[in-house]
Amino acid sequence: MNNAQYLNLNMKHVLICLLLLVALCGCRERMYISTDNAAPQLVITGCITTDTTWHLVTISQTTGYFGSETPKTYDDATVSINGEPLYALGHGRYYTGSDFFGEPGKTYVLEAYVDKDSNGNLQRYTASATMPPMHELDSITLRIFRYHDGLPVWAIYVNFQDIANFPNLFGAHLYINSEQYSNKLRRYFLNDFDESAADGRYIRFPLITEYVIANYALYWNSDNYYDNYFNLYEGDTLTVELNMLDRAYFNYLQAAKSEVRGNNPLFAGPPANVQGNIQGGALGIFGAYTTSRKSLIITEEYGFPQRDE
Repeated sequence: MNNAQYLNLNMKHVLICLLLLVALCGCRERMYISTDNAAPQLVITGCITTDTTWHLVTISQTTGYFGSETPKTYDDATVSINGEPLYALGHGRYYTGSDFFGEPGKTYVLEAYVDKDSNGNLQRYTASATMPPMHELDSITLRIFRYHDGLPVWAIYVNFQDIANFPNLFGAHLYINSEQYSNKLRRYFLNDFDESAADGRYIRFPLITEYVIANYALYWNSDNYYDNYFNLYEGDTLTVELNMLDRAYFNYLQAAKSEVRGNNPLFAGPPANVQGNIQGGALGIFGAYTTSRKSLIITEEYGFPQRDE
């Protein structure tokens, strides 16, 4: 299965490097990210999913907020997950084998030895993440959520059985005709369901916070402004990938989305403490999440226009 779900932030602008893509709560440490030209800091990011594919860990440095230099990467580190060595492919990238996949309930330990200061001395960095249980999507549906100026506002609903006694930390990717719409962190859907309302129940939930279809165009609508949009037509295919994320990764993505949105008070400095889980003095995150996908085709019954040939 294709694993294009690593979430990337522009490290030059927000000083964090994030994978599409999304660890154990007890292993977190608070990191403080300076937004001036402070000394570069080591950044380690990686993620385990239930897809069978190469899984990536990156090792690099931050750059100054106003700097123009290319971030340094580390190509001579020794990196492993649960004792299995990763393959170094240059530019700070380390991969598992192509047959690797995460198993729900299993804990994964990342270990990296890096010559951070290029002085021949290796520093050890670790992190751990436990894969949440798999929540299988039963289906996705397209329904009118409300009307605006007489026009229908549609919403994509996810339908699935929640697993009881686990934190309900969900994310969602959206694809339109195989093109990833959630290709930016701010477009990635995140929701922490109220356990008292959702725990162990069947969930039918609209992805209305991020994915709004109005007048036959799909918009990302959050914080009272619009991002780029896609026009939708009869015959188009919508695909949703539902993720269940571990707590540390969920918290990291939430904080990073706040950085991207820039929702700090007027004239105040940008947020400066995105919390990661890398032990040993590095920034970054090592996370785990499950993947379940369902698609629907926009048929004529929805009343969407036909695509011009």
